[in-house]
Amino acid sequence: MALSPSFKSVVLAKRPKDHIEADTFRVEESPTPAAGSLKDGEVLFQSNYLSLDPAMRGWLNDTRSYIPPVKIGAVMRGNGVGTIVASKSSKFRTGETASAMCGWSEIAVLKEDLVDKLDLPINGTMTDSLADEVHQQFGILNVGRVKAGDFVVVSGAAGATGSVVGQIAKLKGATVLGITGSDDKCKWLVNELGFDNALNYKDKSFAKNFRAATKQLIDVFFDNVGGEVLDLALARAKEHSTFVMCGGISQYVE
Repeated sequence: MALSPSFKSVVLAKRPKDHIEADTFRVEESPTPAAGSLKDGEVLFQSNYLSLDPAMRGWLNDTRSYIPPVKIGAVMRGNGVGTIVASKSSKFRTGETASAMCGWSEIAVLKEDLVDKLDLPINGTMTDSLADEVHQQFGILNVGRVKAGDFVVVSGAAGATGSVVGQIAKLKGATVLGITGSDDKCKWLVNELGFDNALNYKDKSFAKNFRAATKQLIDVFFDNVGGEVLDLALARAKEHSTFVMCGGISQYVE
């Protein structure tokens, strides 16, 4: 498989104090490693798609967390799906599709234990295996154990994870309320995705509207936000309800 003589990577240039700025990252170009330079147990991985996740913002902070912060000058951490373009591993063959923590880089030399082989189903695509799909299906089905008749509330409902979680819950026969950040997104959730109801958390009457919309109390709460929305949901939880703690985006940036 022919490769370009060089490849591009996105590295962390400066820690942001608040929002991501133009100088937070920089693009670097490097020579493409030769297949013959691989060590035993290594593969040469070419990224086709990279995941962009809310948790990445927290990885830029130089603070103690569940994972070390990305170092200044290092390739931005992230998951991707792509192709094994050269291999010195008994686990992978050239041309196979795989998922890996490859960072924001077109090409990466990776140890075999950082790579997972993908067996795509008929009509499946590489993007089906990016991180959010795992959160969606495992979270709502295995942890939430959603079933017909449940009242499910999803925060961050218009995002990549929340939007699919709500649809899975609907397919299981649940009634679904989505929480999102604009009236347009609320309309999209209801009119396009089939949610039963949606609320705009930026509305000044949100707390009142939330209590009115959850009179039947919550069986399953799928949380992507934390903060005030989580506090409100806890106050409307049914006895023996299940809260799926997928994310807390409201707490990531202070």
